[in-house]
Amino acid sequence: MLQQQNKRSAANGFFNFSRNSLILLLIMSLAILLADWLSYHYLLPVMLENTSTQIRNNLQRKINIFERNLDKYRYLPLTLAIDSDLQNYLIAPQTIPYQQVSQKLRDISQAIGADQVFLASTSGIIVASEQSSGPNALRGHDISFRPYFREAVSGKVMTFYAVGTTENMPGYYLSTRMTVRGKNIGVLVLKINMDQLFIADAPASEPLTLSEASGIIITSNIPDWKYHTLGVAEAKDLQTVANTRQFGGYKISPLPGVSLDNHLPGFSILTINGQRYLASRAALPGTSMYLTGMQPVQPVYRDIWLRIALLDSILTSLIFFGYLVSQRIKLVRKIAENNNAIKNAYNNLEILVAERSRELQTKNLELENEIAERLGFEERERNLQKELIRTEKLAVIGQLSAGLAHEINQPLAAIRAYSENTLIFLQRGNTQAVGENLVRIAALIDRIGVLTGQLRSFARPSDETISQVRLSHCIDNVMMLLKHRLEKKQIVTHKDFPPDEIYAQCNGLRLEQVLVNLLANAIDVLDSSQHPTISLRLFRYHSEAIIEVSDNGPGLSAEIIDHIFEPFFTTKTTTGLGLGLAISADIIKSFHGNLSADNLASGGARFTIRLQLSPQQQENLIG
Repeated sequence: MLQQQNKRSAANGFFNFSRNSLILLLIMSLAILLADWLSYHYLLPVMLENTSTQIRNNLQRKINIFERNLDKYRYLPLTLAIDSDLQNYLIAPQTIPYQQVSQKLRDISQAIGADQVFLASTSGIIVASEQSSGPNALRGHDISFRPYFREAVSGKVMTFYAVGTTENMPGYYLSTRMTVRGKNIGVLVLKINMDQLFIADAPASEPLTLSEASGIIITSNIPDWKYHTLGVAEAKDLQTVANTRQFGGYKISPLPGVSLDNHLPGFSILTINGQRYLASRAALPGTSMYLTGMQPVQPVYRDIWLRIALLDSILTSLIFFGYLVSQRIKLVRKIAENNNAIKNAYNNLEILVAERSRELQTKNLELENEIAERLGFEERERNLQKELIRTEKLAVIGQLSAGLAHEINQPLAAIRAYSENTLIFLQRGNTQAVGENLVRIAALIDRIGVLTGQLRSFARPSDETISQVRLSHCIDNVMMLLKHRLEKKQIVTHKDFPPDEIYAQCNGLRLEQVLVNLLANAIDVLDSSQHPTISLRLFRYHSEAIIEVSDNGPGLSAEIIDHIFEPFFTTKTTTGLGLGLAISADIIKSFHGNLSADNLASGGARFTIRLQLSPQQQENLIG
């Protein structure tokens, strides 16, 4: 009953905690969203104003450059208008050769850096220019329709931007009338390259335009914007441009996709060809032209959102910190409540101790009896465990002894074979062969000594050294050991070795024991074969060295293949304990290799040994 109440209380607490947490999370999310909304609407005008200030400062710098450059030319027309040679030519052109006047105008043009300097009669016909001949010669052209001529005739020093009607090149025109004793005798005109007055060094990402009062762009740091408008030009302005041929043959049209966004009071947002710009305009003093600077608004919005993200991070950190503090306060309160509960429990402790003491006395007697019983069980368990360990050791020793006896049998068989060969060599008087066989017998006896040393360790694998071994040498040694048996049974052997030596990482002696076992088994199964044959193949596959031992005997059944490497499994009815292949498989496994068996498609069994190539040979393959 009490446990059910505790579970019900815990469940109610969990649901209350989840519900309260969700409500708190919702409130915090709404608070952060509100802070983001307020921050956005506060930062947007502030940062747009900062950007506008940058644009205006840049425009003022450009205006200062323009005025400094223009000041160099502003009073030149008035100065040149009182030149006596030019005045005399306008009064009596037949008295002064035209080439002389043209040369003088050319000298003036080169001296002041003007594109053109020319004289016009009071009727608006150009009577002299710095070019005396050629396709760009201006003599004889009518400029009476040009505003800079009409205003100059009326007595004003006029400035005007236009595209030349002859060479179709834009320029800034300064003109003034020429008078002698109060009589108007003509007009002097200077044409200046706009690049000398307006330096468009702003990057293309921050467009800068110079436009007429009509809104037509005269020049820009984006060349494709020239002779376009930032909006729809009024019809009367376009008609005036057409009448004065101010822009020659250029067709005036709005920039592609241009629109003005005024939803933010105090700021002009232009959209041009899908790109939004914050724009600001300033008038060039003393002219009818305006300089317009722009900057993309996307970086402004990006900066705003970065700041809002930073604000969100700070708010989230503060909320998380507040949550940790509240949890800490709850923990402190919980500890205080627990301390009070402990104090109350301590006050009732004496009563509880008296009640429990009687129960403990009874329990102690029961525990003493149970402990005594368990101690007896533990003692019997330890004795059984010791007996099992001794039994396991005896089993392991028996397995090692059987395996060792089987492994020693191979060198003994070889010693017997060498002894038989030695007797034959003695009968033939071949003492050299006798000596060689005795040396081999001594080596095999040493090998038997190594094998018997395995009994020095209990339940531990052989500690023989693993090194780089030449596999063809091991196979040749085994073939030498079994040469007599092979010849005796008239077994034909085939060796398929690569031209390059193959080295594996193993123990040569142990590998020879495995090969002797495999070949001996192959010799045994070929007793009933008419043309007994054993094939040995050595090759390399990727990082492995592979030895295949196959015969043309009866082969292996599926049941034999499944159990052939298990201890004590044998197909021999008279001899063998069934440990040879099991031990061989363990030996190859100790080299981090694998021993497997299958049947050839042509008939007969095949045993495959897979070994790791030596590290040095692997490096040579990689290299």
